[in-house]
Amino acid sequence: MELGPFNGEEVLSVRRMLDERSLRSHMSSLEMPLPAQWWVYIAPFSSYAGAMQQAKRLQKMGINGYPLFDENSPWKHAISFGVFKSEEAALRLLEEMKRKGIEGARAEIRSVTRTLFYMREASAERVSQLARIKAQFAGASLRQVSCPSSRSLVPGPADE
Repeated sequence: MELGPFNGEEVLSVRRMLDERSLRSHMSSLEMPLPAQWWVYIAPFSSYAGAMQQAKRLQKMGINGYPLFDENSPWKHAISFGVFKSEEAALRLLEEMKRKGIEGARAEIRSVTRTLFYMREASAERVSQLARIKAQFAGASLRQVSCPSSRSLVPGPADE
């Protein structure tokens, strides 16, 4: 069975949930780096209300930004303008923002790693437990696949 993909803080949450269900010792993981992307944002505000107020002001200027509100993120109350495949696309947006008098926006390269968890020979009860974990993450899937070769799998991260 394959569960995922997950990134960043999600991986830690999945590991905790696997521990709570005594499943982690039955799992292996595979980490897949994705191509770097460029994120355009304004640094976090002191409150969600401040970020919303700024986002509304920017929207009136024709720039759509979305305040972040994940309580566990260092980017809580930042305003995100999107993630771009190329530096050129990110810089075009920054230039447009500068022309409109918007200060403080930045572009930053982001490296993302996706993690997939694998279980060989999963019983019906274990599959049911994995399905309950999957249900808590939008974009995650649980599917029956041929597991990757043991050389590809990383037993450590699922067991850390």
